[in-house]
Amino acid sequence: SGKDGKLTTTGGDNGAGIGGQGAFSPGDITINSGTIIANGGKTASGIGCGREGSCGKIDITGGDITATGGPAGKVQITQGGDEIDFHGGSGIGYGGGSSRKYPPAAQTEVILSGGTIKAFGGDDSAGLDGKSTGIDCPVLSSDNGSANVITNVIAGPTNKENFSGIVWNKVDKPHTGTIYGNASLTKSLEPDEFLVFRGNTTDSLTIPGDEDGNPIVINSSIIGTSSNSIVGNYTLGPNYYISPDIVVKAILEKDDFVKPQDLVYTGNDLTSQALELIYPNKRKPAPGIDNGIEIVTDGWSPTFSYVDDVSDNKPTQILNAGKYRVTYSNPQYSKSTFSFDIPVAQAELKDEMIGSIESVSYTGKEREPAFTVTFNNHAINDINKEFDVSYSNNIDV
Repeated sequence: SGKDGKLTTTGGDNGAGIGGQGAFSPGDITINSGTIIANGGKTASGIGCGREGSCGKIDITGGDITATGGPAGKVQITQGGDEIDFHGGSGIGYGGGSSRKYPPAAQTEVILSGGTIKAFGGDDSAGLDGKSTGIDCPVLSSDNGSANVITNVIAGPTNKENFSGIVWNKVDKPHTGTIYGNASLTKSLEPDEFLVFRGNTTDSLTIPGDEDGNPIVINSSIIGTSSNSIVGNYTLGPNYYISPDIVVKAILEKDDFVKPQDLVYTGNDLTSQALELIYPNKRKPAPGIDNGIEIVTDGWSPTFSYVDDVSDNKPTQILNAGKYRVTYSNPQYSKSTFSFDIPVAQAELKDEMIGSIESVSYTGKEREPAFTVTFNNHAINDINKEFDVSYSNNIDV
């Protein structure tokens, strides 16, 4: 049944909850969103192959997905023939007979690039802890994405070279998550959750912040080596521990900038003064991170606007007097955009800055002769914009 973005399915004997029936292939399976619960029938997968069938790609890009394989059992293959024992189905991937009896017939690739995915094997006395494998396929990849996966076990022969994600070993806490590739952490790390980088890898952990762009709280342990790195939008809770060799980085934040003091028009570009970082390379060291936290500025770009000007006239630098709004954004952290306002005061007009004024003839009306203003060897083009100009005693001879 399915309603309001939710779908619950249960396969019949030898049939996947979503996918193939028996030895028949359903082709490719794509899931982009929604809440899905897929239960495999006897010997079949939750999502993927029937009992001993094959299917094309299984591509999950988002959603809250729970896939549970069907239990092991006896199956009569031919009418009047003997019943044959088959293993339980995987949560995602092969059915109970696909990979074990007929490997050439089942070349299923599983792509997990987003969402929260729970994949559990069906009951099987021959499996680990009495369960079949949670994910069983020749190739597990991520297509440059990252998934949060909870599973009892990924089959040993599965190629995970191009997979990025966090694989949690069980639902009940405390539990441990293993980091693969360039994984993303999109939820706070609680004291009873632990993250571990795989050994001898250059895997990394990116923390983009929560759905509203707020920092993720790291309040437990992350274990790794000097070849691993952590970068993103996060804060450190009281129970955090990060292996001292891990390269710790943080995304650019508003508080990383020096608050400019009383900027005054000079005729020169003031952008560098207005956007000066407090710690140009590293943020102030945190407890237990003696070398400081490196600030990642790559990908961040400022855009400028005038606070009181809603037109399309956008400055590209901080130069003239006025009130500027500087907005920093990064496509990778789209919800962590920040901005601040920077006022630039008018410079004081002094006599020596005003060029000579040509004589004008009497007309009986006010005369407002043009004049030039030079400041710091720069000619002011729009004098009335930069200064308040007024004339007096400009009628009589």
